[in-house]
Amino acid sequence: MHPVGLISVDECAERQFVILQPSKGAFRAPFAAYETQDLSSLAARLPRFRPHVQSRPQIPAVQLDMVTIRNGWFAIGDRLDGLVLTEDRKIVRETAMFTRLMDRSVPQRPIDLPQAEITLDDVFLGFDAGWVNWYHWLCFALGRSAIAARFLGGPTQIVFPEVAERRHVGFSTTSWEQSLDAFGLAGKAHFLPPALYRADAIRFFWTKPDEPTDLTYLDAFLEVFARVRRGLRVRPELPRRLLLSRIRVGNPRIGATKTALVEELASRHGFTTLHPHELDFRAQAEALFNAECVVGVHGAGFANILFGPSSLRVLELNLRLDGETLPRPWFYLLAHGRRQRYMMLDSDAGDLTRDRLQAVIGTLCDG
Repeated sequence: MHPVGLISVDECAERQFVILQPSKGAFRAPFAAYETQDLSSLAARLPRFRPHVQSRPQIPAVQLDMVTIRNGWFAIGDRLDGLVLTEDRKIVRETAMFTRLMDRSVPQRPIDLPQAEITLDDVFLGFDAGWVNWYHWLCFALGRSAIAARFLGGPTQIVFPEVAERRHVGFSTTSWEQSLDAFGLAGKAHFLPPALYRADAIRFFWTKPDEPTDLTYLDAFLEVFARVRRGLRVRPELPRRLLLSRIRVGNPRIGATKTALVEELASRHGFTTLHPHELDFRAQAEALFNAECVVGVHGAGFANILFGPSSLRVLELNLRLDGETLPRPWFYLLAHGRRQRYMMLDSDAGDLTRDRLQAVIGTLCDG
């Protein structure tokens, strides 16, 4: 199919109000990892932070709406998942956010998926093209879908991509199955293989403001994870201090030398190394549920802090990615929502020295 243009969510004719949550005031500042630490780079990446107007970034008011596209299409396929098109073949711009159609040439590029022979009735899409990443899977695919399950009725099907034979999925089929069950979606989910699908009604959530991460401010989002935590077990035999490792993913991000240094110093403080991508969902969730401290390099496995207690102490080793000039604050936002004690060291600012790591990991352990 050849798209013929773009349309924004604001231009969609059918948009139903679901939740309005007012601002909760200023963000709580991260805890300084050391006395002279400058955390302005983290604050500057927070949505709607205007340093010349306000001294502290404000938690935005968030409106969640259900957008409905009638007689449109949606895509399931590598790096096209969740893309929505209107009846007249215009791409809904926001649904292309994580797809391979993100540049200005979107209207000229064909969507190279087979068109399904069936026409679906009424569907809800919570996933985006990043769902193969654990953070996107937990926060967006499962988070949105679990919220939607509270409001949807009648014939609406909550659909997901079929995980079998999909490439680049960062978690196991077992984790996929267990997580759907834990979020109360196992009996409500419908799984589809790669294709371009036609549907009488395609529904999805979008927020005002329009950062995807705005969803994570909502009490409804946090309650989804509270319900999951109520199904986790207290396990005194599990380690209380965790080092989340990316080394077996093949992308340690901070280099082999710094990775070895972090592992050495964390081990001295009694940390147990955890490789989240090698564990099933329940093992990951219960590891964090029973933890008191967690250290790790910025990566999708950090999303598991949503299963940790509010007393969890978090140290993220952050850095700039994909040519960005500021570190990403996504896990600070999750820790903030859980009221966890969050600290950050900035690899690109030279924070990962032996002396600094030794001191900061010690501070983390001391509480």
